[in-house]
Amino acid sequence: MAYEWLFIPAIASFLVATFVPLAAVRRQIQPAPLALLAMLLALLLTFVMGMIAAPRETISQLTDPRLIAVAVVGGAGGGLGLCFVFTALRQRATGPVITISSMSILLPIALGVSLGWDAPPPWWGSLGIALTLAGTALIHLGKSARPEGERFHWLPLALGALACFGVSQTAQKYVGVLLPEAGMTQRFGFMLAYYIAAVLVLGAFLRWLGQSINWRAWPFATGQALSSCVQFLSMLALLQHLRTAVVYISFTGGGIVLVLLISALVLRERYKPIVWLGCALGVAGIVLVRLK
Repeated sequence: MAYEWLFIPAIASFLVATFVPLAAVRRQIQPAPLALLAMLLALLLTFVMGMIAAPRETISQLTDPRLIAVAVVGGAGGGLGLCFVFTALRQRATGPVITISSMSILLPIALGVSLGWDAPPPWWGSLGIALTLAGTALIHLGKSARPEGERFHWLPLALGALACFGVSQTAQKYVGVLLPEAGMTQRFGFMLAYYIAAVLVLGAFLRWLGQSINWRAWPFATGQALSSCVQFLSMLALLQHLRTAVVYISFTGGGIVLVLLISALVLRERYKPIVWLGCALGVAGIVLVRLK
């Protein structure tokens, strides 16, 4: 229970990471350059925190080949996942791609059980996982327009994003196996290598698109960078001390439901009944997963 409070900053950062890019896009700021600038600022912030809070541990991790390999694979996976999502956005297929890619949490949950990192969930926990994922799918699909004559051209993008995000999330779980010590200040070296790999992937993607960083977007990028670091630190600690299913279902499901409620109550957005059904399923799933 000592680490449960970290869901508050983790989910709060989820909200920031959702609404800040939306505000930036409304001001005609391209999402891919914004993401790269945010990653660069997060990398700089992580370096500063590591050198202040845990310089020896940070340097030691940067010389650990296993840790660096896991971080690079995870960071590259996260960066590639974003590339798939940004490509879907350009093809007006963001809704279905995000819907399918949100199922990526199944990969770290399944590997956590099969490799012995976590105890198998009870039957009600498995039911909760299924309900939360079903609710997430209903929310995304209910909010997305489905064009006539759909040819599912977005399916490779969706599967690519799912696989890449799943690899990234699994890496964040596995670092707790490699570095089992408690505390949140022990992971800065891993975070640095992760961000470097993500920056390199996103930088290559932007060069392929022929786009460049818009430095005037720094206020939005700063907000994203701060939320990214808060989320990263919180999730690494949660994944080390709680079951993977509890962490990802509570974080993903809770974040999506809160985004929906804020959008409806504060931004006055209207949604179809199927979206609210998805919200109810998501809440029920979170409750079941968290039952002892």
